[in-house]
Amino acid sequence: MNLLEDESLAFKSLMVMTMVVIIVAGLKLASPILAPFLLALFLAIISASFINFFVTKGVPRSLAWVGVFISVVAFVVVMGFLLSSSLYELDAKFPEYMTKLDAIVDHYILASGTGSYAETMHIKAIYHPGHLLNYSKNFLNSVGEMVSNSFLVVLMVVFMLVQRRSFVHKVEYLSNNTTSYRHFQKMIKKMDQYILILSVISMLTGVTVYIVLKLLDIDFALMWALMAFMLNFIPNIGSIISAIPPIILALIQYDPLHAFIVAIAYAIINMVYGNIIQPRIIGKGLDISILVVFISMVFWGWIFGAVGMILSVPLTIMVKIMLETNEKTRWVGVLLGNDPYEETINK
Repeated sequence: MNLLEDESLAFKSLMVMTMVVIIVAGLKLASPILAPFLLALFLAIISASFINFFVTKGVPRSLAWVGVFISVVAFVVVMGFLLSSSLYELDAKFPEYMTKLDAIVDHYILASGTGSYAETMHIKAIYHPGHLLNYSKNFLNSVGEMVSNSFLVVLMVVFMLVQRRSFVHKVEYLSNNTTSYRHFQKMIKKMDQYILILSVISMLTGVTVYIVLKLLDIDFALMWALMAFMLNFIPNIGSIISAIPPIILALIQYDPLHAFIVAIAYAIINMVYGNIIQPRIIGKGLDISILVVFISMVFWGWIFGAVGMILSVPLTIMVKIMLETNEKTRWVGVLLGNDPYEETINK
């Protein structure tokens, strides 16, 4: 490779990096507009998956369409109402919770034999578990604000469902590379199936969490159940994040024993649904590594907030599909996936 080729490659790399920065900055600036659109797109994908499922079972398409649409509207409205009322109560009790938690933290820091008052305050400033409870409240507030635009979201879902088949036909018509289109179609079908089954498992997870927390008399059981439902769409990591707030709340309300019981209950629920039932139905799911799951959650969450965190995996999969359909960018798609050699050995 000569000097001119080196300079050309460096220039192209610089241009690509510049374009990526510009696109990311544009997405960040447009997040107030794009976040409701992405939420509507996600609901439309779930709705279409359920519609196709019912049609394959012999239900007329029009009846399946109406039934699923009414269910989506009811879900969005009810979730918005429940989140709003729960968050209002949580805001009222939050100072009381933080005071109790602060006293608990002080007790354990003193019991550990930490030195000066300054050191104690420094430890609390960095490692105070109240930060996690506050982050959870902010996350739910962001979701609540998004769902408050339910009318706009529902309208977009309707238009997306109406245009879904037309859009697929347009992609097929514009696709010159039949291999790329088949790969695109295969991945979309796999993602539809994955999201359909994951939606059902997430609902069951949320219901189970609600029953367990209600039996243990943990405050805001319904809100934590909704959080478990939403974060279950983030593989492996989401279930861990959703367990933290109720564990801290059990510690505040009762004692470390109750917090331990809540932690064990969440571990059992996630083990049954996430490690036993889900893999039996959909195998390993989508080809995406756990490191990419975590990075995508942080990245999309930074851009689109709470909605970006929930939709981080579907968004990453869409990017991965687009990268894999082009030979020049296929290597990036491979890097985002699981270990190809490990998959070959497992087969």
